[in-house]
Amino acid sequence: MNRRRFLSLGMGIVGAAGMGVTLNPGEPKAWADDAPTEEGAASNALGRSNGSVDRAYDYLSFAMDAYQQGQTPRLVQSYSDSQGLGSTAFVYDNALTILAYLARGRGDDVARAMLFGDSFLYAQTHDPTYADGRVRQAYWVGPFTLSYAGNDSYFVRGDGSVNLVGAPWFFRGSSVSDMSWVAIALARLFARTGKSRYLDGSIRPGQWIVDNAFDTAGLGGYSFGVDGKNNRLNLMKLTEHNVDAYGLFINLLAPLTRDANWTRNGQHALEFIQRLWNAQEGFFYTGSNDGMTIDTTVVLEEVQSESYLALLDRRYGDALDWTKTNLIATDTAQSLNSSLAGNLRLSGVSFSDVSRHATKRASSGDPLPDPDAVWFEGTAHMAAALHTENMAISEANTFAGQNITCR
Repeated sequence: MNRRRFLSLGMGIVGAAGMGVTLNPGEPKAWADDAPTEEGAASNALGRSNGSVDRAYDYLSFAMDAYQQGQTPRLVQSYSDSQGLGSTAFVYDNALTILAYLARGRGDDVARAMLFGDSFLYAQTHDPTYADGRVRQAYWVGPFTLSYAGNDSYFVRGDGSVNLVGAPWFFRGSSVSDMSWVAIALARLFARTGKSRYLDGSIRPGQWIVDNAFDTAGLGGYSFGVDGKNNRLNLMKLTEHNVDAYGLFINLLAPLTRDANWTRNGQHALEFIQRLWNAQEGFFYTGSNDGMTIDTTVVLEEVQSESYLALLDRRYGDALDWTKTNLIATDTAQSLNSSLAGNLRLSGVSFSDVSRHATKRASSGDPLPDPDAVWFEGTAHMAAALHTENMAISEANTFAGQNITCR
């Protein structure tokens, strides 16, 4: 199960990054210290940003070293203890943390990103049950005691195996999205460092996705993944998961390995994504609950922005316009059921068209929904997508304005 849907929480540790990037591998200078890199350019941009960005990185490093330090394999806890999840570290959050460190690339940022990458490699080879390159949805990374759960081990248990999340949450399955993001982070580590272990570690979850989620029935594409008992979840197919797989296969593994199979695997995901496009209204549907028919009950923000970032196709810019029209929200103390107080004002996007208009409890015991609530992670998705779109438009206008003579 997707942990964001399970928890219905807004924001993990960092926002989305690095999906729509096509690398040019194979050039000897690509790994030279003085070669220009995308991460280097991002580092320069971040270096000029205000102190809030540096404070965010300070928090990441603090959380990374909260339980263990040095070169000890470890992951970072995703949420504060107030969320009631103990020391649960979701692999999606940790993959994005790698991308964040690579983006700034200052001081020991790359070394920290490599330690996270090596910890993922450790998880691949020290799973207590499987040796097929998978990672689980989450791990426990430090001792804790709650009234309903407890843990006395770190990320690496005494017997050398990685510490799987136990009751009452478990989170022991492996989804296409989580596997894709871990592989994306490892591939980016390879692109930055040239160390082949990261490319090998990226290929393994990529192949796991093909072996365990490739499907030709109904809408095709890639299914959800497997649950904690390794049962294949064939019926659920999500646009988000196919977008993540496409970004991994086409934008990273295909150019890095020069293996045409990854292009074909990515094309299979693209065909599914295109089937989920509503051209008339200009948005992507969320997916399918039965693998055969499109679910039209909810439209998610992340599907719109992440699809654009992965595909980088101007035809799908309408998805960003749809999001700006339908999901923009401003939350204040005057909003219905808001938890804000005073003059605090937050603007961004909502999680979905359903949450944007929700006024009733989803189930007994849930808090009353605030339809103006802002989803910070989704707002980061949209900021990245809109920035990318503006850059693409600017480049297209520059190209169109050139006086080109054909010879």
